[in-house]
Formats: sequence, C-alpha cells, structure tokens
Amino acid sequence: MARMRTLKPEFFRDRLIGKLGSRVASVYQVLWCMADDGGTAPCDPDRMKGEMFYTWPEMTQRVLMEAIHRLAVHGRLDLYRVGDETFAKIRTFPRHQKPQRPSAFRYPTSPQLFTPDEWMSFVQGSMSPHGVLSEPSTSVVSSQYSVDSRKEQIASAAAEVISVKKEPAPKITKPGKPAVAGKPLSEGGGPSSSVDKTNWVIKALKIWEPIGLRNPGEMGKQLKPAVDKYGWDKVEPWLKEYVRNRPFMIFGRFYGDDPKDYAKPPVRNLNGVSPADFVQTISTWENLCKPIDPPKLTLVSGD
Repeated sequence: MARMRTLKPEFFRDRLIGKLGSRVASVYQVLWCMADDGGTAPCDPDRMKGEMFYTWPEMTQRVLMEAIHRLAVHGRLDLYRVGDETFAKIRTFPRHQKPQRPSAFRYPTSPQLFTPDEWMSFVQGSMSPHGVLSEPSTSVVSSQYSVDSRKEQIASAAAEVISVKKEPAPKITKPGKPAVAGKPLSEGGGPSSSVDKTNWVIKALKIWEPIGLRNPGEMGKQLKPAVDKYGWDKVEPWLKEYVRNRPFMIFGRFYGDDPKDYAKPPVRNLNGVSPADFVQTISTWENLCKPIDPPKLTLVSGD
C-alpha cells in the first residue's frame, strides 16, 4: 500500500535528478511512496503502472522500467530479487524519511543484488508471458521513443509472428454468393489475407495500449477465435468496451451498478484482464454494445 512521504525542496535542487529528467523524477517519488518504512519498494513496472500511473498514458511500462534502470545505474537504488518478485532498496531513504509511527511490515530482503542490466533482463523476461514486448537490454537506455518507431515495431512484430496458413480458393456453393472471411469453407467462407490479419492485430494492440502492452503473437492467438467467429468489425467495439470497463469491475459487476460505489473513486485492478478473458466473456461486451430500444408507447384515445 502506498504511503505518505515527506518531499523536501532539496529534491528539486538535486542536479542528478534534474539531469535524468521529469519522468525519472516521478518514478523516484513513486518508489518512495510504495516503499515500506525501511525504504524497500517493489519495482515491478506492471504493478507500478496499474497502481500509480494508470491515468498517465505517457508513463508506459517501458518508460517505468527504463527509469528504474537509470536510477540504479546512478546509485540511487539497490535492486534484488526474492522468488519471482523484484525489489528496490532506496539508499537515501533513512536520511530523508523519519516515520513517526513506523509500521512493522517489511518487504523481504536478499543479500544478492542485481546489477541494473541483470534486473532489466530479468524483468523483461518475466513481463513477456503477460504480453509486454521484450527488447534487448542495453547499458545506456533512453526513455524517449517516437510514436512512429513504436508503430513500426508493432507492425513488423505482428507481420513476423503471425503466420497465415494459405488455403485454396473456396468453392462457391451458390451462384453469385461471395466468400465471407471468417466462416468455414463449407459455409461459403474464405480465409482472411495476411495483411488483413496483421492489420486487426495492430488495431487490437492500439485499443489495449491504455492498460498495457501486449505481445503481437499472443494478442493474435488469443483473439483469433472471436475474430474468426464474429469478424473484426464486430469484435472491435466489444474489445473497446472491455478495455474501458473490465479493469474497474467489482467482483464481476460493473462499477456504478450499486449506488454505494460512487462513495469512492473507481480502483483499477488488472488481475485476470487478458485477451483470453475477453473472449471467454465476450457476450457481456456484445450486450453492452447493443442499442437500447426505446420503450413502446401505447396511445390511448380519450372520449
């Protein structure tokens, strides 16, 4: 749980922090808030994005990972691993924070520390199964990525990972009846082209981006059953509703279904959120997109 911390004017006069930039400074402040009263914080970019930066679209998991890496390179953090979790020991925490009633809770410790590059490699490997794009670790990491290069990366990855099985042209069962992509050949359907499949995967990745990055191959594989059955034109608005609503659902119901929900702001929880979960619950999002019929009025003529 995040805690209230003291922020001193000296923080803004720190030449190193100023040199590293505002994004790194924001991540450093968040680590202080996430740390226990001994100065140890979890440093999982996915968790940090979901709990602290979910309203900051520019603070992606990649940006958070690079910021932690740079803080460690410059000696502000000691990084280590316990099991599958990674943690950061803030070196100057005892000097600047004096909790009046310190909590007894402490994150686990380990004498074996990561180098910044070892931590980067481990986090990239652990994030990949959840759909975050992995890239080779470098000793000097830049936190600025152009939008164009990001689009090119997604497009090339999608084209490379998604293989489309070529099938012979479908037989037309009825004169003049065109083949329909996404339906079995026996029903007059035909396979979508590789360009079509690559395009809908890119669109799906873009829709998903507000709640995290996904691997193009996994995105295509998990969404394919729904796209094959319903077609991308129908799946697209359903997926948008899923991304907009699913992270804020409370025990399987929508935020706001109970008027008491409005007493507190919505809390985003990404546990269980995945393209596979979308496919399993697709009827919910289909129903959400259906137009609401206006009530029928019965005209009663008065005498």
